[in-house]
Amino acid sequence: MGHKVNDGTKRSAADLQNLLAALSQRAQLDDASVKLTEAELALVEQELGFQRPDRGSNLAMGQQTMRTILIFVGVLLVLSYFLLPSSRISQYQVTGNETLSAEQVLASAGLRKNQDMIATLLEGRYFNRIATRNNPQIAQLTLKRQHGTTLEVVVQEVPKVGYIQQSDQQYYPLLADGTLLKEAPAPDAKAGYPTFSGFVKNQELDQVLKELGMLSLPIRRSISEVIWSPTASSSKRLVLYMNDGNRVFIQTGDIAKKMKYYPGMAAQMKNKGTIDLQVGAYAKPFGTN
Repeated sequence: MGHKVNDGTKRSAADLQNLLAALSQRAQLDDASVKLTEAELALVEQELGFQRPDRGSNLAMGQQTMRTILIFVGVLLVLSYFLLPSSRISQYQVTGNETLSAEQVLASAGLRKNQDMIATLLEGRYFNRIATRNNPQIAQLTLKRQHGTTLEVVVQEVPKVGYIQQSDQQYYPLLADGTLLKEAPAPDAKAGYPTFSGFVKNQELDQVLKELGMLSLPIRRSISEVIWSPTASSSKRLVLYMNDGNRVFIQTGDIAKKMKYYPGMAAQMKNKGTIDLQVGAYAKPFGTN
């Protein structure tokens, strides 16, 4: 019993034979490279079991390879940067500090040499938070990159305005916001800052501290003593004893507004005396009515 041969198979084999014969004839006619049509390529691929790669797949593979290479190069560049000396902080430049030393500012913020420059700048808010928490005299701290490997630390202080004596007979620093720094007693209460006495209520003292904090440092340091000394006609009078030997009468709420004129008035006085800034402004030597 004979086997039946599939017609499609016969046609496919016959077509392939015809195709090969045609290719042989083309090669004999000229030396040009033999080019197959899409139909002819499809027939050959079908008979040989070969499938051409999809062009889209090749493109996708190429793009994936390029992405991998770029990521690898990027990682190498980042690692190279962190290994370079220029990525580390070599020195700090502290600015804006009034009474705090640069060492105190850096220690309060936890800033050290050889820290990574970029990471430190990116964590500026963290270092500000650490500094203000560790040192109540620091109101704000910001970081700015300077030339090379220098980092600028800009400080805004809460002004220190003087000292007050406590029950242990020690003098402790007072800040303009009313903070009492009890962990730092002063060895010399009159080391360039005034002392405060006579205050009964914290509210009265706080107002005076705030007003004094608005004055420039030279004027604040020109005051030797601040005494709460109200009278029947002036319930908020203060007496300020100055380091140059003069005395000032002034109302609590007028310190920031009127004390800025003190240096000019004192320079015009021929003798030491009293400058009254309660109502208007006038001066008279000691011993005169």
